[in-house]
This record gives sequence, structure tokens and C-alpha cells, in this order.
Amino acid sequence: MAVIGKNGKMTIHHGKTSIQGRQALYRLLEPTDKIALEAGNLAFIMAREIAEQSGGEVRVLNCAKLPEIWDSPTKTDKSGFSPQTR
Repeated sequence: MAVIGKNGKMTIHHGKTSIQGRQALYRLLEPTDKIALEAGNLAFIMAREIAEQSGGEVRVLNCAKLPEIWDSPTKTDKSGFSPQTR
């Protein structure tokens, strides 16, 4: 997940997707944050939870359209694609 804070700085968060992991993440978010989630199994669940709990602006995006996620050296999904093969 990429978060752009009110200072305009973007950070990438690599957390656990368990309920406890998601709740820990949501406690870090501010209502002024802009959040981008890579489309996936939990993306829309997380988008709803974030909107309800933090009030931040959330977008679910195709990772190929979000270079910060696509180019992340710690991308761990098993999609078979990598930044080198696109």
C-alpha cells in the first residue's frame, strides 16, 4: 500500500493482511492521507475499512498503473510478472 501524507511524502507500507495487521495499519493513518491499494483479494475490503476507520481517501488501482507498487523491489505476489518482464 502506498500512502501520501499531508506533507506530500509517499511511503510504502508492507504489513500483514490479517485482521490484527490491518487494524495496526489503520491506526497509523490520518484523515488527510491519500491511500493507493493494489487490486487484489482484500483490496476492496481494506478500502472500505480504511474509509470507515481513518477517513482517508482510498483508491484501488491496477499495479501496472501505479509504478510505486509495480517497481517495488519487495513485491511478493506470485503473478508471474516482474518489472523486468513488462
